[in-house]
Amino acid sequence: MSEKIAKHGRISVRCAKAQQERIETAAALTGVTMNQFMLQAALEKADRVIGQERRISANAADLSMVMEQLENPPAPNQQLATMLAQYHEKVDNGTLATNAGNPVTLNYGVCQQ
Repeated sequence: MSEKIAKHGRISVRCAKAQQERIETAAALTGVTMNQFMLQAALEKADRVIGQERRISANAADLSMVMEQLENPPAPNQQLATMLAQYHEKVDNGTLATNAGNPVTLNYGVCQQ
């Protein structure tokens, strides 16, 4: 027996009659159905919320601290120094291993697989 995959979701909302009438009026004024109006309004709000949550806010002190770290980074710790040396050794040998295990050859600054 094959599974049916839903192509459409369904959202239902309970509201007061006055709220429903207000939404119906707004939908009619914009020339769309109430479902189209509600979906578009919900998507616009969702995009705003997602955008705000993905945005990084920083004050002047935060920005100053970031700029200080970028301009004067701390010295690498032993683990980073070791990893960097291993990387340079692989570059000097001309091969690197990708995550997939396929060798990458560096020729004149161009990576080839």
